[in-house]
Amino acid sequence: MWMFKMKLNLADFKSQGFVFVLLASAVVVEANATAAMAENDIECYQIDNAKILIDAGSAKKKFGMANFGHQIGVGKNTVISIRRYDDPGTGPDSQSFFKTTIELKKLPTLTETIQFSDVAVIYSFHSEGSSGFVPKGAYDWSDAPLRKISIKREADGVRINYSEDVLGKDAASGKIKPLSIKANCRLSKIMVRDLNLWQGHPGTDLESFYPPSKIGG
Repeated sequence: MWMFKMKLNLADFKSQGFVFVLLASAVVVEANATAAMAENDIECYQIDNAKILIDAGSAKKKFGMANFGHQIGVGKNTVISIRRYDDPGTGPDSQSFFKTTIELKKLPTLTETIQFSDVAVIYSFHSEGSSGFVPKGAYDWSDAPLRKISIKREADGVRINYSEDVLGKDAASGKIKPLSIKANCRLSKIMVRDLNLWQGHPGTDLESFYPPSKIGG
């Protein structure tokens, strides 16, 4: 499960204990909301033999920094691609996206005796906003928001977990704002060659901010 919330006033943010909405594809909820997000609402991918393509020139000017740090290529490390999309159904332009991309050294092997480990992060990037209005600057982004994540062995796979309060930037105004990023989800493995634009295939277009089944939706 993952939840996010942004507040312009840092004091309010801390006092109310909000958790934040992270990429232009997740839903904004309060940390103590009783209607918790279903785990299958979030996509969590483990891409081995990969790296984040950190190249500002690879992002189209039209989309600014919204997809910077979320493009993945062949490398020697492990990349975690976390994606969430939300459509509350309140209008044709109400869809939002949330993307977090994390590069690590290869994940440690978890066994019956070693079932939990903290893993240091090499690079991490986060963005979130209105899927249909990214070219107008309707998104927030942050580079290096995460320092470490936790991994846990489960019977049917590996679960990751992280929680950080960070500073991000409003793309339209340039103002700095507090963000709180949290995720707790089971990883699914995928190869670099099988990624689509939403998941992290190199390139930036409208499809980078919608799951394939939701494009234009």
